[in-house]
Amino acid sequence: MRNELETIRNEVLSGVELERILRLPVAEKFRILEYIKLIAQEASFAEEFTYFRLKDSPNYERDRTYQLLAPLLVHDVSFDDMKRIILNYLYKFEKSDVYYAKFAILGMGVLFIKRGIDSYTIFHSLLCMLGVHFLTENLRLVGYQQAFEKDIEIDSIIRYKEYETFYRKTKYDLLALGLLHIEEGKEALDEYVLKHYKGEKVVLLYSILSELPSGGFRLATFNSLLIGGDDFDNMILAGLYTVIRKSTLMVSHYMMNSMIGKYSHFDLRPERVESEAREILATMKAKLGLE
Repeated sequence: MRNELETIRNEVLSGVELERILRLPVAEKFRILEYIKLIAQEASFAEEFTYFRLKDSPNYERDRTYQLLAPLLVHDVSFDDMKRIILNYLYKFEKSDVYYAKFAILGMGVLFIKRGIDSYTIFHSLLCMLGVHFLTENLRLVGYQQAFEKDIEIDSIIRYKEYETFYRKTKYDLLALGLLHIEEGKEALDEYVLKHYKGEKVVLLYSILSELPSGGFRLATFNSLLIGGDDFDNMILAGLYTVIRKSTLMVSHYMMNSMIGKYSHFDLRPERVESEAREILATMKAKLGLE
């Protein structure tokens, strides 16, 4: 059991820059403590009712970033996809350690919940990431004891990239291509992208990624392509990777938004996202003579 817990801790923390949490000012660490309390309470709720019912939690709308991440649990997105989405968002917080730390704590928390770790272990594991000096010199025993008694007080939010029309058309084209692959197969996908699609970047990158062996080799190549790419290129790469893997509409939507640091409202309006993607899909199928 101990080895299993250590493995889970390592896979959750992998890729997270913990030193950016440690170097926060004391006042910000006290704010981070409120996020730790929030995620611990949500873990406790999940223990009693399962994480599929987290939308029923009284804390579900307490924080905008938690409301972004919790649907990944509710809709049972895989651990690997959740981890990828979380790291993508974290990579966008290059300048703000405060935003990075808040997102990292919530991200690691939902990953711990996904792995079935109990709420007390989650609370104490995340608490230790604030550093021993903060614990012994600032929080101290009385603050630790009060953390279990006082209500959650979240007084700050993370700001995400605003709506961007330039990316939107390509993103929905990629969502439609994913549906085309799922419903009509790779032959139809190849024919549409290579013979009918007008976006040169999409065609080029699809031609490369689709020819690579599946599994770890393709993933490693995908990761290497992300290095040095701008937001638009990386969004296309993420979208194509999910298209090729036949990911769900939700995973594709989150994956592309996370690449550009944009908030995802997918869980609030999944039917609208699917409806718009299917309108584009219908035109694709018509060009292929499938409908």
